[in-house]
Amino acid sequence: MQASLRHDGRTLERVSVAADSLSLDVAAPGSPLTELDAVHGEFHARPDPDGRALDVATSLRGATLLVAGIGLLPNAADLAASAKVLEAGRLVPPRPERIADWQGAGGRILLDSFALGIGETRFSGSGTLALDAEGVRRASLRWAPAALPASAS
Repeated sequence: MQASLRHDGRTLERVSVAADSLSLDVAAPGSPLTELDAVHGEFHARPDPDGRALDVATSLRGATLLVAGIGLLPNAADLAASAKVLEAGRLVPPRPERIADWQGAGGRILLDSFALGIGETRFSGSGTLALDAEGVRRASLRWAPAALPASAS
């Protein structure tokens, strides 16, 4: 794993993390086990110029995802996304009770772009992720098959 953090003594300027042979298991109380594995993963974040949002870019190569043993991505997939997390400052320091404050202030995630590739199949799109007034996750996504590059003969 490689990590880089840049801080000016007052505020975070950027953070980057990259890892090979990534494996993440999440077992939250009352939720099914989520297992994510990837050949390579990267995460990069920095505050936007006005300081109210966080610009994020992430990618996974050769990723599989299981939730409660069900393969949401049973075959190795490549994923990439860039997003803006609005009202991100309300999530710091990270604590569960801060989620409601973030949601109440209009916090949401704007997916500038995302791409998913499984074998020869490719999709790309954009959208918004948020929590409704009851704290239920909501998504509005626009996606379409992506054109494949012409193969060399």
